[in-house]
Amino acid sequence: MNEKTNTLLAKAKGLALPFLLAVSLSLATYGVYGDYLFSIWTVGVLIVTAVTFGLCLFTEKHHLIGGVLFWVIIHICFMVFFRLTFGNDWGETFQRWLLTASEDIETNDRYLAALLISFVPFYGAVVYYFSEVLYRMMFLTLLSIVPFALYVKTLTSADNFFIAVIALLNVLLFLAHVRRERGKVNAFIGSPAQTLSAAVFTVALLIVSAGVPKQSEAIFYDRFEELFMDSNFTASLNADYTNFSDFSGGPDLFRNFANRRLYTLNASTVPYFKRQTFDIYDYGENTWTNADGWGAEPYYTPEEFTEHRTYTNLAMLQSAIKRGEELSPGFASKYGLTSLAEYESLPDSTNTVIVSSENFGAMYYLSPARVVNVRNYLPGETPSVTRTGVYRLSAPHPNDFAYAIEYYDEFFSRRYFLSLGGASMTDEQSGEMLEELLSLLTDTGDEGDSVHIRCVSAYLAEMQEAEEYEQAVSPYTEEIPDSVRELALEITAGDTYDWEKANSLSNYFLLNGYRYDLEYIAPDDSVEYFLFTSKRGSCTHYATAFVLMARAAGLNARYDIGYTTDLSSRENTFIIKDSNSHAFPEVYIQNMGWVVFEPTVPSEYAMTETADNTGGGLNLTMDTSLVSVVLTVVGIFFAGTLAVVLLMPLITGRYREYKLRRMDPAQGIRSAYALIQDSSTKVVRKPGVKTPFELTSSLSEITGEDETPLAYTLEDVVYGEQAATEESRDRFVDKYIAIRKAIGQFVRRRAREERKKYR
Repeated sequence: MNEKTNTLLAKAKGLALPFLLAVSLSLATYGVYGDYLFSIWTVGVLIVTAVTFGLCLFTEKHHLIGGVLFWVIIHICFMVFFRLTFGNDWGETFQRWLLTASEDIETNDRYLAALLISFVPFYGAVVYYFSEVLYRMMFLTLLSIVPFALYVKTLTSADNFFIAVIALLNVLLFLAHVRRERGKVNAFIGSPAQTLSAAVFTVALLIVSAGVPKQSEAIFYDRFEELFMDSNFTASLNADYTNFSDFSGGPDLFRNFANRRLYTLNASTVPYFKRQTFDIYDYGENTWTNADGWGAEPYYTPEEFTEHRTYTNLAMLQSAIKRGEELSPGFASKYGLTSLAEYESLPDSTNTVIVSSENFGAMYYLSPARVVNVRNYLPGETPSVTRTGVYRLSAPHPNDFAYAIEYYDEFFSRRYFLSLGGASMTDEQSGEMLEELLSLLTDTGDEGDSVHIRCVSAYLAEMQEAEEYEQAVSPYTEEIPDSVRELALEITAGDTYDWEKANSLSNYFLLNGYRYDLEYIAPDDSVEYFLFTSKRGSCTHYATAFVLMARAAGLNARYDIGYTTDLSSRENTFIIKDSNSHAFPEVYIQNMGWVVFEPTVPSEYAMTETADNTGGGLNLTMDTSLVSVVLTVVGIFFAGTLAVVLLMPLITGRYREYKLRRMDPAQGIRSAYALIQDSSTKVVRKPGVKTPFELTSSLSEITGEDETPLAYTLEDVVYGEQAATEESRDRFVDKYIAIRKAIGQFVRRRAREERKKYR
């Protein structure tokens, strides 16, 4: 094997890890858009990466010609890339495909080919440079993040296989660099024991990194988008997403633009927001529609609605009950409101949230369940308000519009009110209590009771409106399947009051193995299949099942679609993306009005602790799947390494023997002697400068046999000009094999003796 071949093999061996890393990064990028691991695109990745590495090798050796060739090829790649991606819209369709994981734009071969001539050579060139030309661990690490940044941006689950392989290759590249530079630094890898220690360290590092509990949601995602992805690219949304619709559809269907930010909110806390309410469930289509005059029809002017809602305040109602007890001692105890009347002061303050639309116009204002007022109307247009409390416009507001929402607290005030017994009564008792209280305040009160009178009147009006709503939807309650009705009655059998029943229904989903899964596609979309068979679904399934069961249990409930919020990286700032679309139920609760409940996930709207509720703080999860994948990948790698370590010497030895026996006899003897010299370096000092007689004499002490005939044979062939025969060549090769084995045994025996000295 000549020197040039040895150099090429050594270079190829050194490029193995960088090549594998570049290929893994490319395949991980393809993984964002589908499973292409075993496809023609994998072959393309291997070829393009190999060509890129070859071009880099050529450029490293021939700077001028290689540099010119490199830039010409880059220019050609850019031209082809633009031709593949620009189309008729200057690349916007490709951008939407790239940044939404092909959810709304169908994947085609042109886009996959565009990845092949852009990302793949980019990975190859950068990995080559920062591993072979100028090793830089930091840049390799940053490059390794690129495909996973795409996973984050597109809200796609990263394949644990790629995470494990790319992490492992980065560590191995670091160790290989240290080994290469060990003459310049105090390396920690050299002997087999140190190599094994480094391997154990690598495995432990990867397992610990995978197993450490991590926050389940990326709270700084919005800042990531701002810095790297420019999230607010222009795209058209579905018409029923910006406008009002006759059918609910389902919030889980509006995930085509899952990364588009719709709103930025400034507030200390934020509730759920409605954009539309639906009343009637269509069992054939499995969708919600509106009852006449309710969820979709304008009813109030903003001033009328604000006048009504200002006085539906729980603190005002408590104050009115206290006043009723003063005017008629025993009034509070008559209705079980003694604790509420004796409590010092119930908290129920007005909160304000500033909403800024982000390149998004809609025909509605966001509105919480207890909205009081919306300020900053569009110039020249006054919105109308539906009977369900949704502010609507006649046309979408501007894309950069901002407005303020005033609403009453939805969390703490209701907890206080319920715990003090404020809603522990039936509809009839509530109506009787409010009528008597209004009579007391009107007949025996004074001028200072005007606020109390308005408050009680507002709650009576709220109750009357709720009764009208219940009558409007009651004919459809009879259509609820018997199995759903029986389950609802079973869940609420031990409850007395409506808020207890609603809370039991909410907790039933949280405590009985139901799984929130947006990826699951049920073979049957019926509420029965969700409740009794799959127990898997989106918020649409949860909210639908809750409302139908609530109505079957005698509650007055309705179905809302709207938004939750995400944390932002800035204090008191929240964001809403279209992936925050959410369906949730509202239930009318005595003396409180319409109250949001949350059956889908644990939240502040749950009034009792659940098995899944961590009680606040960070929600940490351990990726056990990643741990298992890391162990599998590492196991496969080390099994392969062990096989190479054990089998390669045998294979190499057999191959050398095969080549020696097929050489010209004289050449075979000379080559076999050169291999004896190489093997002797482990046991003889500077064998290359010794004469054949000196070397064979030293080897005789190790093998226990007289090896000097080898020197005579070599001397006769090289210097005596005697013709070598095939028989003499084969005997010489046999001796080489025997000497190599003897040297190996001697080295192992010496190592054992050395270890004994240190025990």
